[in-house]
Formats: sequence, C-alpha cells, structure tokens
Amino acid sequence: MTAIFSSEHFGEPIETVTAADFREVTHVLAFAEARARAGKYVMVMLSYEAAPAFDSALTVHSSNGFPLAYAAVYSEQSKPVAIDSEVASNPWSPVVSKHEYDESVARIRELIADGYTYQ
Repeated sequence: MTAIFSSEHFGEPIETVTAADFREVTHVLAFAEARARAGKYVMVMLSYEAAPAFDSALTVHSSNGFPLAYAAVYSEQSKPVAIDSEVASNPWSPVVSKHEYDESVARIRELIADGYTYQ
C-alpha cells in the first residue's frame, strides 16, 4: 500500500484512507482513532479546505484535487532517524494578491473590533 505522504520514521502503511468529499472527512478521523486505540501508529493529515465538514458555515476555496483528509496506519515505527534541522518545502504561491490580502486582514480586524467574530 503506497502512502500519499511519507515519513522518515515509518515505512509503507498497512492501511490508508482518503477523503475527497466533506462527507468523508469524519470517517477518516474515526478510522484513525479506532486504529490508534487498537495500538497502531497513525499519521493524519487534514487540509484547511476540510473545515466545512465540521461547520457548514465555514467557506473555503474549491478543491484542487488535494485530499481533504488522509490517514495512514503503521504496525510499528521504524528505527529512529536523526532529524535534519533544514526544512524544505514545495514551491508555493498565494492565490490572492498582496493588495487583496491586506484588504482582507483589515476587514477581519474591523469585524473583530466590532464584535462580529473573534480570533
């Protein structure tokens, strides 16, 4: 079984489950919890865009094909590996312009100040 995400501390997972739809997200979490309670090692990834699975009032960007949730189950941890202090990331680019971002942050601050939301 091939993992979507990998770790230096684990080999190949013995089970995986992925959510591509909001209705599947809580199933992934229940699956992960059940396996963890059974003594397995479990790695879980939740995408920001999974938020409406927990509160339908939350709005997010439309899906780009990236899983909303993913869980991988391992029977054991592999031998400990020295952790490298350097961090690498995939190329990233924002979906909004700097101007849109600044305007949005200003609006959020106004809403917080007016008591419509909180941080």
